Amino acid sequence: MNIERLKSYMRRMVDFQNCGDCELNTVCEHGGECVFLTVREALAKVPEWIPVTERVPEVQMQDDDSRYGVSDVVLIWAGDVKMVRYITDQGKTWWIDSGGTGYWPTYWMKLPEPPEPPEADA
Repeated sequence: MNIERLKSYMRRMVDFQNCGDCELNTVCEHGGECVFLTVREALAKVPEWIPVTERVPEVQMQDDDSRYGVSDVVLIWAGDVKMVRYITDQGKTWWIDSGGTGYWPTYWMKLPEPPEPPEADA
């Protein structure tokens, strides 16, 4: 489904009677763009599977000579989903879980952002 078709579909779904107080009113002018923008913003936050042949996680170098680096924890697909770190050392690379088991994944993704804590009652 292309973007224009999606926007058209969402415009039919929007209750225009309730758009008047929308903070995006000046953007959408009651055309349903607010729904499109909200969906696009939400989808942008969803991590996607990245082929390891395309790129690998960024690593933070751990020593002064910058030969040893470790990534944040990521998810990988290696027959099933695992949580690992990507590690580099003098040109060699590993995908290792917290127990020291190595994997050869085909895909990886960043972990999603944690949920917002609930607001305390005043």
